[in-house]
This record gives sequence, structure tokens and C-alpha cells, in this order.
Amino acid sequence: MSLKDTSYTPESLTNYSWPIFSASLLVLYHFLVLQTVSLLTQVNLNFIMCPAVCDPFKGRFYRILAVATIVCWLFLY
Repeated sequence: MSLKDTSYTPESLTNYSWPIFSASLLVLYHFLVLQTVSLLTQVNLNFIMCPAVCDPFKGRFYRILAVATIVCWLFLY
């Protein structure tokens, strides 16, 4: 940046390209990589097979709720 004569301008608040990209990587990593390795090794990696004791999400769709919460925080951050 110092080699250019222009100043840095941040992205606009309506540009959601990076949050969408990072959310899609997060979902792909948790549901394809971690869940596959977790099922093959029978190890609860990052609490993907069953929820943690302190996890507020329980039941059938806890993974979807947990990842959706993280994605919401990505957009709010």
C-alpha cells in the first residue's frame, strides 16, 4: 500500500462478498471435512458429532443452529 499514491479505503457496509465467502468456507469445513473425519475416526472433533456439555443447542438440528450462529456473528462483526 505504501508504494501507491492512493490512500486505503475500506469496503462499503453493503459489500457482503467476504462474509459470504468466509461463511461458505466455514460451513464446508465443518460439514464436509470435520464431520467426515469425525465419523471415520469416531472422535468428536470440534463437537461436530455431539454437542458439548455447555452448548445451549441440543437436539436433532444442533449442528445447523451452532453453525448458523457463527455465520450470524460473521455478518455482525
